Amino acid sequence: MKFVFLVSFFLNNFVLYSNPNNNKVYYCPMHPSYTSDKPGTCPICKMDLVLMESDKKHVETEEDVKTISIKENISDMLGIKTSKVINKEFIFDIVMPGIVLYDKELYGMIEEYKYNLELYNTISDSEKQRIKDILNSIIIKTTNYGLDEKSIIEFIDNGYKGLVFPDKIMFVAVYLDEAYANSIKRGDIVEFYQSNNFKFSGEVISISNLVDQNRKIRVIAKFRNKDMTLKHGMYVESRLKKNLGQKILIPKDSYIEYGDEDVVYVKSKDSYKMRMIKTGLSNSEYTEVIEGLVEGEEIVSSPNFLIDSETRLKGAINSHSH
Repeated sequence: MKFVFLVSFFLNNFVLYSNPNNNKVYYCPMHPSYTSDKPGTCPICKMDLVLMESDKKHVETEEDVKTISIKENISDMLGIKTSKVINKEFIFDIVMPGIVLYDKELYGMIEEYKYNLELYNTISDSEKQRIKDILNSIIIKTTNYGLDEKSIIEFIDNGYKGLVFPDKIMFVAVYLDEAYANSIKRGDIVEFYQSNNFKFSGEVISISNLVDQNRKIRVIAKFRNKDMTLKHGMYVESRLKKNLGQKILIPKDSYIEYGDEDVVYVKSKDSYKMRMIKTGLSNSEYTEVIEGLVEGEEIVSSPNFLIDSETRLKGAINSHSH
């Protein structure tokens, strides 16, 4: 009896809109905006399309295909929660795996550069071009590390022994997802956490120009190895906090991935209209909205609830039609 009551409840309080044609219309229960005039499967989720019964057709515009209407006061009983689209400073927290760097190859290139630089300042002008060519070839080799002439000189001035020997100044290689490549720059301060909750910080000194097979970019940061605590090869977790300025933000779980786009349900009186949006970066609380919403609009906080309700309704209708 409880199940029958729920079916009756949904039938009485939900109106699922379709298109105005009187011909047969098939729709996807998971993606109700997709309709077809013949049976088949949804191109997004591959679910079988369901025949939309004539007594459920009630729409006059294409936009209504994307609307779920709920009678007054029913949304509170169903537990549908909404939240406002906000405009505020967006603090983005990037978490990256890292390892205390041991790199003989990079150490050797810096050593070679230092030696030839010192030699360049002591030889005759006729020999300088040959040494200059060697220096340029080393710079080309270090390009994949994200280093240029200036950063190599910084390595030499600040000390680079820590690349291969325990030292008071050592280095961490962290691996940044390519999607965040534009979110980090030299001089950024990164926090590191070791498994025993040991915390320290470092400064970004190089960003690789290469993306590896795992779609990661290697970033090198230097840090002071107080008390010689950390050893080469130790794993660390790194975090970089960036203030990206004022952004249009929505709760992280308030949208649904919909093919190549994302979807939210925007509240309008007693209805919830599906709207395609373009999202950007996410932190632990919010997702940046690049297109599709403005500050102050009200959206469903947990849009999957509406889709789940619609799916249950479809199942109930089908089970009682046999």
